[in-house]
Amino acid sequence: MSPSSRPSRKKQKLNPDADSNSLAPSSYHQQFQNLNEQRQWLLKQIQRKKSELQNFLNQAHDIRSEMLQRGANIHAKWRNLDEELHQFFEEILSSEDMGDWESKEVQKWYRRLQLSGLISPRMSRQELIQTFVQEKFPFLDDEAAEAMQQMYEQQFEETTSGDRDGHHHFSAEDFSSENNESQESQSPETSRQIRQTFLRLAEVFHPDKVTDDEVQKHYSEIMKEVNSAYQQRDLARLLELERKYEAGEKITVESSSESEVKRQCEQLEEDNLLLQVQYENLKAEVRQMRNSEEGKIVTEYRRAQRQRWDFISQVLEEEKMQVNTLEAFRNLVEKLRDRKIGVKKFLRELQTL
Repeated sequence: MSPSSRPSRKKQKLNPDADSNSLAPSSYHQQFQNLNEQRQWLLKQIQRKKSELQNFLNQAHDIRSEMLQRGANIHAKWRNLDEELHQFFEEILSSEDMGDWESKEVQKWYRRLQLSGLISPRMSRQELIQTFVQEKFPFLDDEAAEAMQQMYEQQFEETTSGDRDGHHHFSAEDFSSENNESQESQSPETSRQIRQTFLRLAEVFHPDKVTDDEVQKHYSEIMKEVNSAYQQRDLARLLELERKYEAGEKITVESSSESEVKRQCEQLEEDNLLLQVQYENLKAEVRQMRNSEEGKIVTEYRRAQRQRWDFISQVLEEEKMQVNTLEAFRNLVEKLRDRKIGVKKFLRELQTL
């Protein structure tokens, strides 16, 4: 359950009153409580999304392994048929007995088999798609042809996203690091400047350097501010205090308690914004994975488990049917290679497969 006030993408204002320049200590403490609740909620949601993503990846790995194990014979047969078909086509196309028209028709079907995913692509994807579009849509101008190529390229990606060994490729960011709030270390020059500024201010405002009780009390408050800024490595605040002193301006400081809570609020606010970005990125990653071809396989597998039917058996049965179709192609191409049929009969019989 989320807290009543979640952090937005835009930086939230610490000031609830537009006409006020500062928050009362009670308001700072309430703001700190709200921001801390937001932080805890965000950390919980981030961990939940990380677990969801990791569980998804683990199950994808398990499905892939089971497909490899149970479909080993089918995949081995596909690899053998694939290699034979490439070899047969190369032998046919290298024959000097074929005419130009016959060679072009055979090459066309060779490319189509690669584009369909029935056999592995040997030409580059760009060459396959470009040649296919030119042959199928010779009337298109360059702009229309390019749009058509992009459409077929997307289809080609989906068709060949996994190999015949059941390898479906998953990618995810490495979210193993839990330290999402670390800041870059300051440079030696900045650290040196912080220390030098602190020492100069300490030299001026050390309470022991004055005897007046009121001044001593005021200097003590200033030194609390100086010490706090030094501990926070807040060079800007130290320089501002030094500037006011050199300009002769009155230095007013909040109580140390209020000042510390205010700084904690500011830090929490920044941290929450970073956590919000991480949370949104994780949500987008999970959505992207679920919408991918591999994600749909995992989703379908989970649905099959709920309905108590064997998803992998069905997938392997479909692959077996594809291998049978490929075997029929292989036998037909072998007949063409051995000149048992001509190109025209080869093309006619292809239409029946």
